[in-house]
Amino acid sequence: MSVATIYRRTDLFTLVQQANPRIQRRQTEQVYQNTIEQLQAELEQTQADAAYYQKEAQMAKFGERHPGQEVIQFKKTILALQGQISCLEELLAHCTCGAHARHSSS
Repeated sequence: MSVATIYRRTDLFTLVQQANPRIQRRQTEQVYQNTIEQLQAELEQTQADAAYYQKEAQMAKFGERHPGQEVIQFKKTILALQGQISCLEELLAHCTCGAHARHSSS
């Protein structure tokens, strides 16, 4: 197993760090990890926004709220958010730092 693999996989690095508490993750690996966490948080927020606007559009469709112009705007917002979700999911799919460890431990 390569050193890069140990640094990249959170589960392996944690084991090594338990044996040697003074060992630190390489700076670039930490940057990748931070980027992944940031992208995941952004993805979660975007998904929540999309769900909110989806509900708003459904309520407007049933005549409970908002005139037709706002329904159109909500639909445009939903489409834009779905595009953002797709982009964020693709970015996360291409991140290598800890991605396999995170999915297998979830």
